[in-house]
Amino acid sequence: MAKRDVPNDNGKFHIKDKDNRDIVLEFVNSEDAKNHIVEELTGDDITAKLPSPRPTHNGKSINWFANFNVYNKKDNKKDGYANVEYTIAIPFTEGTQYFVYYDKALHEITDELRTTRKAKLKAGDPPSGSIP
Repeated sequence: MAKRDVPNDNGKFHIKDKDNRDIVLEFVNSEDAKNHIVEELTGDDITAKLPSPRPTHNGKSINWFANFNVYNKKDNKKDGYANVEYTIAIPFTEGTQYFVYYDKALHEITDELRTTRKAKLKAGDPPSGSIP
């Protein structure tokens, strides 16, 4: 459907998931916010970015709900995926498992979200999903 650059809101980038919940991306080093572009994907762009075949966990399908890209910024333009530390805060529901997909592998972030309500990442283009 669409891609859009997410505005910097005092070092935080608010991304909407497919259920219109707020996911907040924040760089570990706040100075990094001015050197990167955060892009939100919606609709078919989320689906197009997922690997094929779709990853599952213990035979269960993952409900992919958000996708974003973090780019290096050069001359105010996107200059390749970033490799920079940032956190994402996802609305947490007990009994739900949470995942991100990067480096051709599925990574569970449930325990980290449960304890800190944030997950620390470095990948520039991770889809996010959950079970159920």
